[in-house]
Amino acid sequence: MDGRGNLANARLVDGRTLDGKKYIDEVFTAGHGKLYQSDGRHRVNPTEGYGTGGLLDGKKHMLSLTWNAPIEAFTREGDFFEAQGVDGVYLHFHKANEFIGITERLPTFICNDVIKSPDVPKYIADYKTHLNRVFG
Repeated sequence: MDGRGNLANARLVDGRTLDGKKYIDEVFTAGHGKLYQSDGRHRVNPTEGYGTGGLLDGKKHMLSLTWNAPIEAFTREGDFFEAQGVDGVYLHFHKANEFIGITERLPTFICNDVIKSPDVPKYIADYKTHLNRVFG
């Protein structure tokens, strides 16, 4: 299923969205030589060094997220994300950045319960606090 069909009737669901996969493919293909030099491996030892060919050293990345899930869904054993934590759920994002050399992760910001129990003034205040803490 490529994301355009009826999810309720699907027999198999691919976890990647077509748009997301296409975006990564296009950006990384066009970025060869600008974002990364190679995948980092060498012919002499092709099983080592993968992900070390990035060219964007010294840059940082930060996630700013909104979820309807409570934070406990990410952090609690037996809950939906099996205590993987927010950054564990976004490991693919962090690793894609690391692949192109952006290895420094700034602390992630997340707003939770944005549909079930929204509190926009709190989210704004928390975000300002987060930005001040991270960037001074």
